[in-house]
Amino acid sequence: MPSDAAKRDAKQQVMYIYVSDNGEVFLGNKSMGMRDLSTRLVDEFEKNVDQHIMVLVSEKVSVQTMVTVLDKIYLTGARNISVADWKM
Repeated sequence: MPSDAAKRDAKQQVMYIYVSDNGEVFLGNKSMGMRDLSTRLVDEFEKNVDQHIMVLVSEKVSVQTMVTVLDKIYLTGARNISVADWKM
């Protein structure tokens, strides 16, 4: 049985999603379409409902693209989402 510290560490791990200049979405270092991203996130939230998502967005990404990505993430069940600039 995992210790309380191990459970806490697993909950505190951050999942990084990157949105590049051309609007391409990456989960970690793997390029993903929005459908694949949604499927992967749903699977992740079944394991850990408190999963923290950090969305790093290139400064050249339009607000509309950023909002579209954030909407998709939110619709998968994410509630712990942060957004920051991604300097490429």
